Amino acid sequence: GSVVALDPKAGRVLWETVLAESGKKFRDSEAPPIYRDGTLYATSFAEGVFALDAATGKQRWKAVAPGATSLLLAGDQLLVDASLTGRALRTADGGEIWRVGLAGESTGQPRLVKKTVAFATERGLLFVDHLTGEPLRRFDPGSGFSTPPSVNGRVIYALSNLGSLYRLRMVVGEKKK
Repeated sequence: GSVVALDPKAGRVLWETVLAESGKKFRDSEAPPIYRDGTLYATSFAEGVFALDAATGKQRWKAVAPGATSLLLAGDQLLVDASLTGRALRTADGGEIWRVGLAGESTGQPRLVKKTVAFATERGLLFVDHLTGEPLRRFDPGSGFSTPPSVNGRVIYALSNLGSLYRLRMVVGEKKK
């Protein structure tokens, strides 16, 4: 339930910030913290998403998002996978930009493919507009996905729960040749 900063040379604790009080279930933070410009973004499964001052550990803001398990920094947005919902938060204040239902438990970190966000779920890959959260398409081969896809430019590689590897190419917004 805590985030701890350690001195890299001596290993001593520089600061510790409690994100979820003892007694709460599932206090852990499953997402690796993300650092940018003096801010550390972290999760608590029980509480949600936090922005902390990286030098002191002082909380800058908190966004209630129970079930938060992963984070992805995308410009001025923080993309969050929170069990049954995908969310985009403003990095400045944690305000919610959009939220989308994931129709089945999400299973990993969202991936950004150009201007589209991909969420891996038990019911397939859900693709949403990066700026609005509007669902664009779902790719469901019938078995769902337990791991987030890999992205290389406009190509997505996704391993289904039945062991099939899919190679998908994003063509949204491309001009026809």
